[in-house]
Order: sequence, then structure tokens, then C-alpha cells
Amino acid sequence: MRAAVFYHYGDENCVTVTTLKKPKPAANDVLVKVMATTVTSGDWRMRRADPWAVRLFAGLFKPRQPVLGTEFSGVVEAVGADVTGLNVGDRVFGSKGMKMGAHAQYVSLAADGCLVKLPDNLTYEQGAGVIFGGATALTFLRPYLESRPAQRLLVIGGSGAVGTYAVQLGRMWGAHVTAVCSARNHDLVRSLGAEQVVDYEKQPLPDPGNPFDIVIDTVGKSSFSKCRELLTDSGVYLSVSGGLREWGQMLLSHCPLSSGPRVVCRIVDENANDAKWLADYLERGDLTPVIGKTLALEEIQKAHVIAESGHKVGNLVVNLWET
Repeated sequence: MRAAVFYHYGDENCVTVTTLKKPKPAANDVLVKVMATTVTSGDWRMRRADPWAVRLFAGLFKPRQPVLGTEFSGVVEAVGADVTGLNVGDRVFGSKGMKMGAHAQYVSLAADGCLVKLPDNLTYEQGAGVIFGGATALTFLRPYLESRPAQRLLVIGGSGAVGTYAVQLGRMWGAHVTAVCSARNHDLVRSLGAEQVVDYEKQPLPDPGNPFDIVIDTVGKSSFSKCRELLTDSGVYLSVSGGLREWGQMLLSHCPLSSGPRVVCRIVDENANDAKWLADYLERGDLTPVIGKTLALEEIQKAHVIAESGHKVGNLVVNLWET
């Protein structure tokens, strides 16, 4: 099978396309012919080992897993002897999570992992762009929006993979959504449900005055100190790409003696339950995957450059079979 691999940390040039052995599913596994995958911020950060602490679990001197990629969509090619609920020929989407390996024409994963049937109204390209952005936005926003309508929500990075889902979830749960993104993407985020849009090239953040209940920074372009004055006293700053600083701020802001807005960081668990939840709303048309660009596997280096630029719109999809 064809796959994109990297055997040392570095820039996009360390990623090449080669031929690997096709995996064989174990008794409880499903073999999927991958039709489409994505290149995300997680992929280029893993490729660069950025931050350096990535090496502690990915490999100190070189990556243990040479094939990047977490989310995918495709067709069930084979099932293990003990697998029930999925059959050869089923259209599916899912994620390999931190095990990675989705930048290949075939993946094998546990049947009870993050793997569900793809709604009939979605293409493979759309199905590939669900888990990373959708599950992340869902994990961060559901505790604060699902049962609390009319919240004021600010989405920083509203046109990215996570941001486009955050805007849609906010709209779906009755929030008043303001999005920060470049001017060229204003129409897009408005179509997804943003009531107000801020051009970050002219104004990095909205003017304080009408505070937000929730600020979600999906791209790591802001900070709690910059956003604190934008929040209500009981507001929360959600840091999707939170580093050591944000995790430390979270601990301090949740201390009994602390008052005012709080910082929240989370580790996203990409699981089948959330994937099914997303699939239901995608099938109803309440959510829509945003595909900014589709490239061939042979263009994987170009995909990494786009992802690392910070100007990716929605999901950057890689087609595993077209050239």
C-alpha cells in the first residue's frame, strides 16, 4: 500500500510517499480501505516534535510511528472473526487517535474503537473532516452550551477545522456567536452561524464592553491575559492548544481563593460515542464539514506547508487514491 512516512523530525521535506505492507486485522479488528484523510495541526506538530515534549511519548530521537494522520473515511475491506456490527463494504469514518497511521491507503483498528458508519449524505472527503475538528469542539463546548441557551460565545480561529465546528455547535445550541478570522472567510463563518465577525488583521479581538460567557481559542493565537477583560466574572477561557502556561493558569483559576473567569484545558478523547453523536447531526444537516482544499497523497508535503501556515480553511483533505 502507498503511505506517507517520516523517519526523523523536521520540516515538510522529511515526509515522503513510499510503499508499506498492508496491515492484517486481528480477530477484533476492522481493516479499512482509506479513501480520504486530513492533515491537521496535530500532524505538523508531531512531525516537528513541537513542543519538544512530544518526543517523550512519540520517540526521543526519531518517531516510533512513521505514519502520521489520525482521522479518515473509507470502506470496510475485511473484518476479524470476532467483529459484529460492521460488514465488508460498509462506508465508515473514524480516528486512530494518538496511534496515528491514517496517512496510508489501509488502516486496521479495533472494532470498538473510534469507528462508525458514514452517513449517506456525506462524501468520503467530508467524512474525513469530522473527528479532529468536531470531537474537539464538542469536548470543549458541550459542558457550557448544551443546556445553557443564549450564552455569548467568542470563537478565535472561526474558519479553521475546530473553529468551523465551534461556530456551528454554538449556533445549534442557541448561543450568540462572534467569530475571529480573516476578512476573506467572513462570509463562510456567517453562513455557519456567526452573528458577528471580527477581522483579526485589523483588530485581533473584539472591543471589551459586552462581555462573553465563553471564549474558545481554537488556534493558540491569543491568551487568557488578553481575553480576560472580554469575559464575564463567571466566564471561561477554553484553550484548545493549551501548553504548560495554560494548564498552570487552569489550576490557579480553579483554586478556592480565586475569583473571576477561569481557564479550561482538556485532553480530547476521540471515541465512538462522540463520533456517533456527530454522525447523527451531520445526517440531519445540522452540522456540515467544511473542506477548504483537497490534495493527492503525492502532494503531502504541500499539505503540511498549508497546515503549518496557520491559514488553513476548514479541513485540509488528502485523497489516498487519486493522483
